[in-house]
Order: sequence, then C-alpha cells, then structure tokens
Amino acid sequence: MQFPPPDHRFLRFWTDEYPSHQRPDIWREVLSHMLLKVDLKLLPEEPFRIEATLRALSGIRFGTGKFSATIHSRTREIATADNDDVLLVINLEGPLSIALDGSELAVREGDACLLSCAQAFDLLRPVSGRLVLARIERVRIETFLPNVKQHIGQTILRGNEALRHLTTVLLKLDDHQTLESDELRQTITAHIFNVLALALTASRPGEAIRPPERPAETRLSTIQKYITQHV
Repeated sequence: MQFPPPDHRFLRFWTDEYPSHQRPDIWREVLSHMLLKVDLKLLPEEPFRIEATLRALSGIRFGTGKFSATIHSRTREIATADNDDVLLVINLEGPLSIALDGSELAVREGDACLLSCAQAFDLLRPVSGRLVLARIERVRIETFLPNVKQHIGQTILRGNEALRHLTTVLLKLDDHQTLESDELRQTITAHIFNVLALALTASRPGEAIRPPERPAETRLSTIQKYITQHV
C-alpha cells in the first residue's frame, strides 16, 4: 500500500497480524511513512504490541494508538534530516515522558505538548498507554498562529477547553468518516488548525490569532453543521 494513501482513507495497524520478530521493524516503517521517522527501543516490562489508527489529510497527518512499553526516539541525526513541521502529542492514558533538551517532561493524562520535527526528543512510555500524535505542516498552522515557533516545547494542560475539543475531533475522524468531499476535508483541517491555535494561546490572552482568508461566517457555519452531525 502507498503511504500515505492518496484517497485519505482511515488506516488500522495491529502488530498482532505479524510474526513477533517482524513487528518492531514493520511498525517503524509504517510510522516513518505516515508520521515521522524514529528509532525504536523495546522495554522488557511487557511484550511489544501496537494498536494504531492513522490518517493523512492536507497539511496534517495524525494517528491514535495504544502502545506497550517503548521508547520512540528522534535522534539528532533523524531530526536534522527532517523538516520543521510541528508535532502535537496528546497523552490519553498512562504515564508518558518526553526527553527534550537535556530535561524530562512528564505529560499527564489529558495533557499535550507541541514539538518540532526538526528537534531531537524521546517519547518514553514505561508501561502500556494511549496517545494521539498529529504532525502539522508549519506553513499551515502559521496561517492561524504566525509565531508558532514560540510555542515549541509548550505544554497544554488537560483543563484547556480547546484541547479537549481538538482531542475529540481527532478521535472522531475514524473509519465512519469517509471524508470524500474535498471541501469538507478543507473545512475540517482549517478547524483543527484554528482550534490548536486557540489551545496554544489560551494562557496568553494578549496574543492574536490570524483569521483565515475564507469568510468567517461561511466557514463557521460549515464547521458547526459538521460537528453537530458527527462529533
């Protein structure tokens, strides 16, 4: 299968479908094509197992998964070869730490952190847990948040209303949503970028969010209709 698929289909991945000795390499390959390249270290606490869903839309690739105890490592060599897309990490369940710039950040259940694909970091999962990863093209989020670079490394706390809504939207874009309409896909991605900008600036009330070029009343009406029907 081509990764990411050109028809924006919703993909599922289970390590249990493959022989145990092949699972780490296959998962590393799928993740590299769909989201980001990593080195993978298995921890001895439990057998390696991944249950993940993946989807790619214009300007954003995202996935949700349950991961066994692992370290997903973005080495300096890997990061240097990548671009400056941003990566949103939302911890849904279980302990998660991010090793970044010589320090370790604990990401509680419901919290999120914004990272850069151009920086080295490790995602440390000591026991099984669930998370959402969303890779967003820098130029797309900058349409709504021009100074997004200043938010790299920022933690968004679970009480943030915009983050809760964004998490719900990403989880709801499952295989029941075919998203065959290009207009609908564009509306949804614009909504995602806008809500992420709101989540990041919620603790900085003086910071402005740039409005999209599309007429606000048309965009908002379409978004509200979709959310009422599907989310």
